[in-house]
Amino acid sequence: MKVTLIFLLLSLFSFQAYAGSGADVGKVGEAKDVQKVIRVKMYDNYLKPTSYKIKAGQTVKFIVENKGQFVHEFNIGTEPQHLKHQLEMAEMTMMGILYPEYIDKDKMMEMAKMNPSMNHSHGNSLLLEPGEKGELIWQFSDNQEILVACNVPGHYEDGMVNEVTIR
Repeated sequence: MKVTLIFLLLSLFSFQAYAGSGADVGKVGEAKDVQKVIRVKMYDNYLKPTSYKIKAGQTVKFIVENKGQFVHEFNIGTEPQHLKHQLEMAEMTMMGILYPEYIDKDKMMEMAKMNPSMNHSHGNSLLLEPGEKGELIWQFSDNQEILVACNVPGHYEDGMVNEVTIR
């Protein structure tokens, strides 16, 4: 029991460093600054388009639609950030917030009172149920190797990860 509690606290603590804005890969952009629009469709084991070409400093509006039968995430980050974020996503599953076909949003908001990262309202991420659409505006930096990925448990490993090329 103590080991489980310690692991849970450590994973929450380690995620707190990532759960913020994702500032080292860019920042939340403003609608007035959008220079490019990319429409993304998430299926149950891949994302379309499969790659993204972005100019350094460019502000991009992503219009994301979950076309799959399962919950999916659209998340912008480096590989280490995605790996850390996967701990939170696994925790959301263990806590009965994240299910294959839906998100218990009431429970998610309740848990967010104790751990704000549980509300999954990071500026670099969208968490969508089947059929849902969302928008994200992001201004990219030019100093990182960036990936777009779904960090729902098992999805990253199944290939729901694409490279962002910064030119």
